[in-house]
Amino acid sequence: MRPSNLPFNGDLVLVFALAVTAWGLGWLLNESDLFSPGTSAIAMFAGMAVALLTGWDFPGGRVVIRRLLPVSIVLLGFELNLSVLGGAEIGIAGVAAIAATVFTSFIVAAVAARFLGVSAPSGAALGAGGAICGNSAVLAVAPSLHLNHEDIAVILAAINLLGLAMFFVVVAVSDALQLDPIAAGIWAGSAIHAVPQAIAAGEAIGPEGLAVATAVKLSRVSLLVVVVPLFGILGRRLNRDQASDVGPTNWKTALKLPLFVPGFVLAVVVGNLLLPDDAADGLGYGGRILLLPVLAAVGLAVTRTTLKQTGGRVFLVGVLSTVALASASLAVVMALYD
Repeated sequence: MRPSNLPFNGDLVLVFALAVTAWGLGWLLNESDLFSPGTSAIAMFAGMAVALLTGWDFPGGRVVIRRLLPVSIVLLGFELNLSVLGGAEIGIAGVAAIAATVFTSFIVAAVAARFLGVSAPSGAALGAGGAICGNSAVLAVAPSLHLNHEDIAVILAAINLLGLAMFFVVVAVSDALQLDPIAAGIWAGSAIHAVPQAIAAGEAIGPEGLAVATAVKLSRVSLLVVVVPLFGILGRRLNRDQASDVGPTNWKTALKLPLFVPGFVLAVVVGNLLLPDDAADGLGYGGRILLLPVLAAVGLAVTRTTLKQTGGRVFLVGVLSTVALASASLAVVMALYD
């Protein structure tokens, strides 16, 4: 590891400065009615730009990730609204499209990772990012998968670039196929990785597309309540190629979940059953704000060597998974939507 090129406090100042800048830029884009990839993506790509342009090391960023990521994941649980899973806007076509996306993303990412020499944990994180909700899903499962900061940065870069590409693909293909706005909204909500990108695509489709895309996308996000505990249990098994670091896997060790996992589940329960909506949403918003310095720090952790060695293969796994999930969800929508 190279010595830090900034004082430790300088690393922290830089991380939070990038987070504030990303928040401000995201706010400006939204206020100007311009397309925004989301403040989280802006923060991460800003961190990557600084890291790649300078070639410096930022160890303070790793402290930010270690300390703030578990807290932000738990806080996000408070605003996870499980009622959207039964929303009338979704319908049979929407539920089937979500199922097609989830299963296709995980299966294709796992198989492609195996054949392309990408680690099983990285393939699982890519699958989660495509299946559920982009950055939030990757960051939520990364600690259980024992991914290092460089791996997380490369995976997030791939997920964000592919999510941005899917925004344009869904809008263009929906128009070319002359899909009904509701059908197009279902596809946007079930196939696009991140919430801001899915909502932006729905808005481009029209008012009906916006409402349906939002409902379907939030339903996918709600599946975090299943995915996070599941990855907490299976994390050691998925790291079997690193057994010397992780230790033997049995039912006792498998059930030793990271503390943020039960914390996240408890937050979901409290947010849905006990807290007023405003309070739950406020805590969740706090979690999203905390993700900004985390993602800026993740971006700062990327190295030129990592991108050269693994970036291409990871990105290809993401491409294959994204093409498969988008094709599967579109096929389901066209077959089931009347």
